Amino acid sequence: NTLERFQPLTVSQGEDYVTKGAFAECTKLQKVTIPESVTDVGGLTFQKCTGLRDIEYRAIDATDSKLEYGTSPFRDIASAEGANVIIGKDVRIIPDYLFNQYTSSSSKRAINKLSWEEGAVCERINGNSFARTRIKELQLPNSIKEIGMYAFSENSDIDTLIIPETTSPLNIRTGAFKDWSKLKSVVVSSSVAQLESEVFGGAAELTTITSNNDRYVVIENSLVDESQEIDLDLICNLIA
Repeated sequence: NTLERFQPLTVSQGEDYVTKGAFAECTKLQKVTIPESVTDVGGLTFQKCTGLRDIEYRAIDATDSKLEYGTSPFRDIASAEGANVIIGKDVRIIPDYLFNQYTSSSSKRAINKLSWEEGAVCERINGNSFARTRIKELQLPNSIKEIGMYAFSENSDIDTLIIPETTSPLNIRTGAFKDWSKLKSVVVSSSVAQLESEVFGGAAELTTITSNNDRYVVIENSLVDESQEIDLDLICNLIA
């Protein structure tokens, strides 16, 4: 692709749309910056850009994305190293399927490290946004209010998950961290207001759960919702 010679690529500030498939298969592209002005990142825009090592995502109004399963702008970018992704401090919502990978790989990763800039105001990570990316290092912002359904599902390389103390109550939706095959330890902060079903489902190696939460307590290595008036023998294990 003739666009491979541009290093790095910064979408011009003022642009509000990145054309679908515009930079697909630019395998030598190593860095991409999506500016604040972008309101819509087209599906498959950077598909198979396997050379990506740094991605800065700063789009503050891309909240009504039409992305769906299989059309992630960053589909099939997995490589041996993976990309370091930084979310800009003014981004409030991560759209559905933004970094979602169509298939998972046991030898490659789409994202090496996912972090937010200091002072981040991100409130919501939408459903399936980082599924199958095989994140190696995850740093969630303390501004977060909601983690959507299956947002981080099928990530296999993190063994300890710490849900941070947040500035507002945090709701974690169904299957948000499901099928983390190497997950061994979880820390639930006092900020968690709601855990839906199978949040940590499929974590076969999970052996240690620590809760600093008044509502969700640990009984026989199961997270128990004490706000529900049910017999202990009938408690639903959120891990299984």
